[in-house]
Amino acid sequence: MEIRKLFLNGREYGSIALADSFFLRLRGMLGRDFTRFDALLIRPCADIHTMFMKYPIDVLFISKDGQVIKAVSRIRPWTPYVGTMGAKSVIEIPAGRAKAMDVQRGDIVSVQ
Repeated sequence: MEIRKLFLNGREYGSIALADSFFLRLRGMLGRDFTRFDALLIRPCADIHTMFMKYPIDVLFISKDGQVIKAVSRIRPWTPYVGTMGAKSVIEIPAGRAKAMDVQRGDIVSVQ
């Protein structure tokens, strides 16, 4: 899994792992935690589930031009569906981080 840097509104947030193949997207955070990276980018992706997960996460839904469309906090394990129209990718981060980072609709996300 490739790891890069995540930026929010031009400020570095930390490391982000890329899940951009069928199998990496399918697995997502299942059986993983945020010890090797700070976030997971799933693309293409417009919705997620947290079936079989053991901990809550925050999720950012991102448009094709890198804007945050929606931020959902503390999605509990075993939630069958969370999504939004217009999303082209999803970033999963530890629960509580979206609020700590003050993520807002319209914020710009980039990966380098």
